[in-house]
Amino acid sequence: MARTDDEKRLERQHRRQVVADWKSSAKALQATAAAQGKKLLQREVRREALLIIEDAARTQEDFENVQAIWDKMESMDADRVGKHENTNVATLLNYELPEHENPIFQPVARVYYRQELKGNFLDTIYDCPHELHETTACKLISEMTEALSEIHKELLYYRSIRYWSHQRVAVVRGQTDRNVRKVYNKMIDDMRYELFYYLYWRYKKHLAITTDQRKFVIAGVKTHGAAKNKETEWALNEGDKMETNKSEGDA
Repeated sequence: MARTDDEKRLERQHRRQVVADWKSSAKALQATAAAQGKKLLQREVRREALLIIEDAARTQEDFENVQAIWDKMESMDADRVGKHENTNVATLLNYELPEHENPIFQPVARVYYRQELKGNFLDTIYDCPHELHETTACKLISEMTEALSEIHKELLYYRSIRYWSHQRVAVVRGQTDRNVRKVYNKMIDDMRYELFYYLYWRYKKHLAITTDQRKFVIAGVKTHGAAKNKETEWALNEGDKMETNKSEGDA
């Protein structure tokens, strides 16, 4: 039977009063500790007060009051974590849930939802392993991902976009995590080398590349330059070669 608005209002008032009494008890406990020369954090004092209330609980109403305090503490912890991580992790409590069936909550913490509010629907439309190449504006990376096999597209999507672990992907694909890790690392190495090959010639011709891309090329020259049976002799530009030699000498 659905509760009336008056019953809900009385329940909210009761919960507020319970929380207020709990905080008053915590303040009294903190004052007692201060008089004894002890310094306690506010969270520690409130938890100590809650333990005292729990030990004194005997009736059903007492335990309901304790449960109300626990709900309040969980809500406070979620708000504190949300402020630290710069995300909204507020959770509706049971008594705050809507009464109608199949409630649809606004997923305000989802990146896709915030993008949709701004009118950016591309990531939502192409949220699929087989449309992965449509999620980047870089022509080279788009062509590289589009040329991948369907198996490699799924693996790249679940590992790089969904941040699934190797074990989880292995369970979904019915393989061992060792096999998944081996295939993924080989695929990433091939893509990194293809990207290095493209950026290297832009770098040698002094075409526009970003600072991160330049660092990527310099690191790639050190890696592939020492490899055996190399296709060509990878070398840095004169300015970067002098700077690299100087930094190695200082080290």
